[in-house]
Amino acid sequence: MANDTFYIKSIAIDNIFGCKDIDWRLFEDVNILGGINGSGKSTIISAVYQLITSGFMDERQARLIDGVRLGFGNGAVLCWEKQRATLKTYAPDADYRYKVDTTRTDEDGYFIVQRSRFTDSDGRHLPIGTLAGTMRIDIISAFDQMRLRNDISEALGDTGLQTNLDLMLYREINRRNQLLVSSIRFLSLINNHREITRLQKELQRVITLDRTDEDAEKEINRLEENIASKLDFTSQSLIDIHEVIDSFFASTGKTSVKDSGTFMFVSGGDCIDYLRLSTGEKQLLLVLLKAFNTEGKPGILLLDEADLGMHIEWKERLIATLRQINPALQIITTTHAPSIIKGWFDKVQEMDEISTYK
Repeated sequence: MANDTFYIKSIAIDNIFGCKDIDWRLFEDVNILGGINGSGKSTIISAVYQLITSGFMDERQARLIDGVRLGFGNGAVLCWEKQRATLKTYAPDADYRYKVDTTRTDEDGYFIVQRSRFTDSDGRHLPIGTLAGTMRIDIISAFDQMRLRNDISEALGDTGLQTNLDLMLYREINRRNQLLVSSIRFLSLINNHREITRLQKELQRVITLDRTDEDAEKEINRLEENIASKLDFTSQSLIDIHEVIDSFFASTGKTSVKDSGTFMFVSGGDCIDYLRLSTGEKQLLLVLLKAFNTEGKPGILLLDEADLGMHIEWKERLIATLRQINPALQIITTTHAPSIIKGWFDKVQEMDEISTYK
C-alpha cells in the first residue's frame, strides 16, 4: 500500500485493567478478536478509535489503561501514555501533546496527565489530523442499541429517533445524501429537476397504494429507472447499496425503495421507513452504509460486536460483503458469534493469545 495509508499493523497496550499487557499484530484486510465478556475487547476497540480521532481518551477510558502504542503499515507510530503529576512536578515535554485537568486531584494532590505523539517512519512529528484527513475511521458498537438520553431526545425534537442506533443511522443517511448531492450532475439543471420532482411524486403515489400485484411492481421499477436516467451518478456505489440490502432482506419480504433521499421499504403492501425496521435490520443497514460511504477509499472500520441481533445467515455473509463493497477497508471486529468467522479462521485472534498477564 502507498505510504499515505495508515492501516493499523500493531496494537500494544500497557497494563489494561491493571493486570495484563496486550500485543496484537494485525492484518491489512480483516481482523477478528474473540474472548469472554470482560476480557477487554471493547476497551481495546474504544481506545484505538479515541486515540486515532483525537490523540487522547476520555476520562473513563483513560482509567483502564496506562499506555498505548499503535503501529501503522507505513511506519508511522502513535504513542499515548498516562502519568500522575502535581502542579510542582508537571513539566511538559515539547515532543508531546498534552491533555490535563488540574481540577481533578486525589487526596495527595495528584492529577492525571495524558500525553501523546504521532510520528512518521523517520520519527518526524505529524499532526493527529493527518490520520483523519487521509483515511476515514468509523466505529459501530452493539451498545449503540441503547435508548437515547432524555436531553438528546428533547434536543432532536419530533424526529422519531429513539435509540443511539437510530441516531447513527440518521447521521449516516444524511452523510450519504451529502455525497449524493456532490456526485449528482443534472443534465439540465431546471428542466430535469422539475421532471425528477414529478416522477418522484408519481413514485410515492404508486408506493402508497394498497397494491401488491405484478403491475404495481413493474410501475415502481419503471419510475425508478426513469428517475435514474435523468441523473448522472459519478459515485455508482452509493446507488448499488439497494441491491446489497435487498439481497440480505429477501428472506424478510422487504424491498428497498431506490430514491436518493432516505431509506423506505415496501413490506406486505405497506411503505415503511428505516425507523420501523427491527434492531438487527437497522444494525445491518448501518454497517452497510458505513462501508458504502467510504466510496471505495482506504479506511478503517471498527466493529464492536456490531453483528449482535443479526440473523446467522447475515453474519456469515457480513465480512465478505464489506470486503466486496470496499476492498481498501481494514475491518477490525470483536464478536462472540462463530458464524461471523466462517471463511476467516486465519484472521481470528483470542484475547488470551495476545495477552501477557502480570
